Amino acid sequence: MSQESLVRRTNRASRPAAAVQIVNEVAGVPSYADLTPAVVIDLDGEQVPVAQLEDLKAMKRASQRDKDSVDLAELEALAAD
Repeated sequence: MSQESLVRRTNRASRPAAAVQIVNEVAGVPSYADLTPAVVIDLDGEQVPVAQLEDLKAMKRASQRDKDSVDLAELEALAAD
């Protein structure tokens, strides 16, 4: 499944919209400079950089937050489709 397809499917999730949280540093996650370069996708006419799926999963695992565990399970289920 392409990054763009995954973003589009995740964007349609039944959860209500939530505020974006920006986290500067998470133990166990490499710095932004060390991440795999983002993929730029077209999302409704806007060019949006998106983290590579494996990097996003690593960030979700490292955060050890309940909501990220839920997100991780959802990402893995979507990617399996």
